[in-house]
Amino acid sequence: MSSRPWLWGRRQFLRKARYMGSCSQWQDGVENVLKIVKSQLDTTMALTGASRLEDIQRSHVIKGDPYEPPPLEMTKK
Repeated sequence: MSSRPWLWGRRQFLRKARYMGSCSQWQDGVENVLKIVKSQLDTTMALTGASRLEDIQRSHVIKGDPYEPPPLEMTKK
């Protein structure tokens, strides 16, 4: 894995989008991928309150797997 985990996440996202585009016809597939990327970026910006792409900061990025439960130490009080 890369020393820059945010870059790895970005590659995974684009790999997924590229795969989805390859399942479709050539130009239509690329257009579909760009629509998916734009839609997900619009959603992300709305959820973070960003009005411009430059407003997205690294602090908006979830580190680790967001679907993995927290360690037991964090759940006990």
